Amino acid sequence: MRQLERVRNEMLVSPRRSRGKPGESIGLLKSIVETHLLNEESTLYEPLRLRLGRNGPIDAMTREHRSIRQALGRLLSASDEYGAGRTRIGDLQFCFNSFRKEIGEHIEKEEKVLFWLADLKL
Repeated sequence: MRQLERVRNEMLVSPRRSRGKPGESIGLLKSIVETHLLNEESTLYEPLRLRLGRNGPIDAMTREHRSIRQALGRLLSASDEYGAGRTRIGDLQFCFNSFRKEIGEHIEKEEKVLFWLADLKL
């Protein structure tokens, strides 16, 4: 979440100075998020899916991961468009806020459901 706030600060606090730079931070954020998602899927989701079966909370969390990846892709595209001068900062901020909302809601579910299930079933 610290990297997420760093990206937000670059976009919102000094958007003129950061033209081109948000893409670097968002690229790093994408790498961090993707590594986290892959680790979570392999170390928690697969073992829990074996114990809980399909069509349960783990499949819902997997769908959320897909949605997070798509939101991150939209954010990266918006950053590229902004860096090239083809879009406004407001469009980039909208994509960022959408991504932040989605990942924040997912993290909350992880803390309330996923980790509880892992403690109970693994």
